[in-house]
Amino acid sequence: MPVAPEAYQGAVRQTRRAALSLAAIAALALAAWHAAPGLAAAGEIGVLLALALAGFMVTRLATGTPDPRSTVRDLARVWAAVALWGVPALVVVILAVLLAGVMLSPPSDLHGQAWTALWTAAGTSGTELIKQGAYEPEAGGDLLMHGWLLGAAAQLAVGWTVVVTVLRRLGLGRWVAAVTGIGAVASLALDIMMRRQGFDLQAFYLAPPRAWPFLVGAAAALVDLKPSRAAGGRLGPIPDVLERLGVIALPFYLWAWPLLAFPRLVLARPLTGLETVAALAGALLLAEATHRWVESPLRRRLRDRPLASLGATAAALATVGAIAATIFAMDGLPGRATAEVRAEEAGMDQRPPLSGDCHTEGEAIPPAIGCTVPAGADARVVLWGNSHASHLGPAVFAWGRERGLAVRQATRSGCLPVLSEAGGLADEACVHFNRAAIEAWGRGEPPDVILVGAAWTLMIDRAGLGSEDGLEVMTRGVDGMIDALRASVGEEARIVLLGSTPDYRFSPAACHARRAFLGLDTVRCDRAPADNAALAAAVDAALEGIAARRPGVSVFRPWIALCDGAMCRTRSAATPWYADANHLTEAGGLAQLEALRPVLNDAVSAGPR
Repeated sequence: MPVAPEAYQGAVRQTRRAALSLAAIAALALAAWHAAPGLAAAGEIGVLLALALAGFMVTRLATGTPDPRSTVRDLARVWAAVALWGVPALVVVILAVLLAGVMLSPPSDLHGQAWTALWTAAGTSGTELIKQGAYEPEAGGDLLMHGWLLGAAAQLAVGWTVVVTVLRRLGLGRWVAAVTGIGAVASLALDIMMRRQGFDLQAFYLAPPRAWPFLVGAAAALVDLKPSRAAGGRLGPIPDVLERLGVIALPFYLWAWPLLAFPRLVLARPLTGLETVAALAGALLLAEATHRWVESPLRRRLRDRPLASLGATAAALATVGAIAATIFAMDGLPGRATAEVRAEEAGMDQRPPLSGDCHTEGEAIPPAIGCTVPAGADARVVLWGNSHASHLGPAVFAWGRERGLAVRQATRSGCLPVLSEAGGLADEACVHFNRAAIEAWGRGEPPDVILVGAAWTLMIDRAGLGSEDGLEVMTRGVDGMIDALRASVGEEARIVLLGSTPDYRFSPAACHARRAFLGLDTVRCDRAPADNAALAAAVDAALEGIAARRPGVSVFRPWIALCDGAMCRTRSAATPWYADANHLTEAGGLAQLEALRPVLNDAVSAGPR
């Protein structure tokens, strides 16, 4: 498909207005998702629109009149335009987040923000955010997590301009359209394949599976423009408003999330409607100021100076990266905090003792050597499931020491102990792990007690299932798992199903540290209603129903150790029990011992050995 220059001024204006209007819609959709996390569909539309517009813009630049002097100068021309569009606002927002963190955030928070700021400045924050788990604005505490989108767009822009420029330099410009189509199809196939294999986070964050909307925009940019009969005409009052918002769409998007997230982190609750409107209004004002006093002057000064533009933006990003790296290396400047705050943050980091070596991300179960307490003993008790089984490890190991029984842990992140992918509660790799675990428990002398635990409510929510459907799928999965266990280890082994742990929309320990750092009361962090209370009650009832009709199966409910009615404790007088919004610290796991002991004693007493 030949590339036609935009020779008609009316068409140029109409195209610009349409692009800016779509940029405004993308920014509004993304802001709506961050303001009301239930609007995930709007967020996905916003992401796709933003990447498609980036592909359109970059392709129009790359297929413009080439620089006759060299390929490098031709690339610099395009990259400079992209950099001047995206870097100034990004640098301003990163610096503002770091400065606000120095004044208002405790060391652990600032340390984390600095780490994300470093990778955001490098354009690769998506690879780091994968380690944090699902992209959840409702519970997200990273003020720069939304910067991954710019990084992915920048990576695609750099790679795509190289492809287009090289093809044109080789006299193969007619192949650009074909390469666009092939690339879009390949990227979409990769996206679908990764999601089907359970790599949803990688498909969300990484550039290759996100290339297809970018290339769809690129394809649109290759379409010939025709003369506009309404050259210079108006598109109506609503598009006028959208066009103006489109001009500041990027800084608005960058400012909106920190202004929405930081108050919520300090208040430890969702924002009210009025508070949300105020935060978005503040983002609009800051976006306008950023555009007027930062973006526009830089663009005017550096216009038609691609090498200077690249040098200036690279220096700005390097400076921001150096500041972030310094703050990170200095552990978030701990001298700003009191001993109480530092102790709280240290307690958050005390994870269960075997969670490093015996809690895996892969399909193979961790070996018995190193994952049995005491080491080298023949394990009579097995702790199996996902991280919500792992964080009960301290109580299970303590009980095992009391009874003289060795305990083996084998847990996998995000993996419900079921043997089917039906309903989306488990992926293929998780099913392989579970089958390998059941086969391993049946080798040699079977264990006396098998404890099976998981983040039941969290996985049902993430699968997008309603309460009724999720409970039905979960019950079938647990029944099938018990049947497979019985077939492998025999009818004699006792099975203890570990129920739901209370979880929250905020990290209780981080909340305590933030409010203590600012001199505010911490009561709302230390004792609060759990976010998953209704679903947890239904899940635990379903597990107890399974136990009632399956001989040799019992249930332990972490809820009874932590909650009294609607309110749940998140810490002892001196030590946090939560490492984040839903995972227990070592102290939190050990706090379950008194409630767990009688359940496990009954299981052992009822066994044949």
